[in-house]
Amino acid sequence: MGITTWLKFYKTIGWMSSRPREVLFSPGYPQPKRLLFLFPILVEHFDESIYILRRLERHPGATILLAIPSLFRDRIPTPSHQIFYFPFLKGKLSKVELEVLQARFRYDSFDAVINLDPHLNLGMARAISMIRAPKRIGVSGPGADDIYNIQIQTQPSRPLRAAYDQMLNLCDLGPLGEHPDYRVWG
Repeated sequence: MGITTWLKFYKTIGWMSSRPREVLFSPGYPQPKRLLFLFPILVEHFDESIYILRRLERHPGATILLAIPSLFRDRIPTPSHQIFYFPFLKGKLSKVELEVLQARFRYDSFDAVINLDPHLNLGMARAISMIRAPKRIGVSGPGADDIYNIQIQTQPSRPLRAAYDQMLNLCDLGPLGEHPDYRVWG
């Protein structure tokens, strides 16, 4: 079965919340201030996502939480943001320990959750649907309509960094410099 079929099945049996609401961007809607970045679980995509860590270093006071696979703990430079390392099921490097991830974010709410993985993983899709965030940002593709209300188009000829830059700009973390109204996570 494809990911879209699995997502419909999960919604039917109650393992996922419903489709995200539409999002409006205007001066009346403030930019997100509490952000959760979910990093990719595959090595090749994770290596590309290190770019985001470097970009977020420009915003040390922002209210940002990074959710990174525990497998990559030793590859992370010392960040200026709080990190949650989520585990995998033993012996299955593509299967996220979903209960741990959901338990960590069950009582948290964010202004936006940003999935940096260019391919939607079924386990991460379930976790994202349970996280309370009005803005869910991710890369477009199969099943993305069921999870994200903001989708970034990628092109094979362009690096993933262009999509990451768009995600950061949507969260007002683009190249404009520091934003003093962000607070330290805590």
